[in-house]
Amino acid sequence: PPEFQVVTVLYAACFAVELGLRIFAQGLHFLTGNEVLWNVFDTGVVAMSVLDLALTYSVTEDANQPQQKLSHMRMVRIMRTARILRVLRIISIFRSLRLLLFSVMHTLRSLMWTILLLLIIMYMFGVIFTQAANQGYFSDDEVPGLRENFGTIPLSVYSLFMSITGGIDWHIVAQPLSDLSWIWLGFFIA
Repeated sequence: PPEFQVVTVLYAACFAVELGLRIFAQGLHFLTGNEVLWNVFDTGVVAMSVLDLALTYSVTEDANQPQQKLSHMRMVRIMRTARILRVLRIISIFRSLRLLLFSVMHTLRSLMWTILLLLIIMYMFGVIFTQAANQGYFSDDEVPGLRENFGTIPLSVYSLFMSITGGIDWHIVAQPLSDLSWIWLGFFIA
């Protein structure tokens, strides 16, 4: 809609004016001060906004050249996604938000190891339940749902994952193991 284009132009103009005033006020200190990285970042964001506007308006003027229009539209999409980087500037202003973000980023390493450990545990129990399902399959009694949930190792791991994350009710997955033996139900609950 045209209203969004007006708002986009106004925001880009405000950011460009703010950047110009900061460059004028700080002079050479803009490129040598202790906030030089944020200044370069702001300059990049403003440059991308201006380039986005230029590409947007050049696309509407070059409507008779479809191939060139397509490549311009790709650039416009990339520039619009780069606008998200403006949010990073807010982090430098609020100390508590910055500390929280750094804390979350440092815990991601532990999170990856935790996910790996969870996958290993699900794989181990998947192997156990697949063996139990294959033993139950060769017995005389047919246990409904046993092959569908635990017929192969990937199916077993997938069933365990779905029961952990709430994708399927754990009772539905545990019932075939319970019908096989109470021992397998105990392993499932453990």
